[in-house]
Amino acid sequence: VCGLLDSFESQFVDAHNDYRQKHGAPPLTLSSDLCISAQKWADHLLSSKCLEHSSTDHGENLYYASSSVPKEYNGKDAVDSWYSEIKDYHFDKPGFTPGTGHFTQVVWKDSREVGVGIATDGKTIIVVGQYHPAGNISNAGYFEKNVLPPGSSTSDRPSSPVRKPDPSQKGTTHPEGKGSASELDTFVRDLLTSLNQYRSQHGAGRLELSSALTKEAQEWADHLISINRLMNRNKGHGENIFCLSGSSKTAPTGSYVAESWYKEIEKYDFSSPGFKNGAGNFTQMVWKSSKQVGLGLATNGLGKFIAVAFFDPAGNINNTDYFHDNVKTKGSRM
Repeated sequence: VCGLLDSFESQFVDAHNDYRQKHGAPPLTLSSDLCISAQKWADHLLSSKCLEHSSTDHGENLYYASSSVPKEYNGKDAVDSWYSEIKDYHFDKPGFTPGTGHFTQVVWKDSREVGVGIATDGKTIIVVGQYHPAGNISNAGYFEKNVLPPGSSTSDRPSSPVRKPDPSQKGTTHPEGKGSASELDTFVRDLLTSLNQYRSQHGAGRLELSSALTKEAQEWADHLISINRLMNRNKGHGENIFCLSGSSKTAPTGSYVAESWYKEIEKYDFSSPGFKNGAGNFTQMVWKSSKQVGLGLATNGLGKFIAVAFFDPAGNINNTDYFHDNVKTKGSRM
């Protein structure tokens, strides 16, 4: 499949090269060897239902999306999602920063080849991008020479030896046992605060933390870690799930989790209210009729984290006018 440049792969490569051109990076070419490697890992991730990086020496970006109904995905979707991290990258302070690894790998100037793997069951899709030479090398001067601001020329190409990248600096979109009580409390407070900040921007009232829902959310997060899968509990609550896996054992902040859910606003069409594939986490977090929330975070101690949020009353009710009444545009009054 890879060597034939089907529509998904063509869209994937073209999207990379459009963005790379803006940052003075030469175009990537599709590598059949990298495609084979990426495809094997995508198939593995789909079966495991959780994102985690392979042990490859190549650069690697991961993308996960799910929908309650079957849908077709575009090869540009993953690349657009990765590139959107540019807003958190500081060109005046070059270097690896959490939450920007996808973007920096996409535009890394010294990378020359890319491979893509796609695995889907019709409702879930996982996209793996692998790059050679690898990006996100944290040696002195590497980010400055390889991650150039928009409008840069393609001429000033750095010559740099290739070193195995730090696995913790591979990008992962979208992800056993609990962290310490203090860490968990800090995470819950941070996530609750962030959820309510986003809700206030959309005219929704503050969520109250429910001890009963929090107990359920924590139990479900622990369960998902133990079975190494992502799945909804389907107990009548609204439900958001976040999964992150890498070599870093530092837990994601609550604000990072909330931001990852809120980014789905890009896929929601306020002019045509209703459930939208890939926007369910966003619409639930700002759902006006939801009043209570429970929050949980679990880790396997090896760099994998799963966060769960249960909402009551549940959002994403697709009856007539429900989305219109509950998912308000940014700037709406309460």
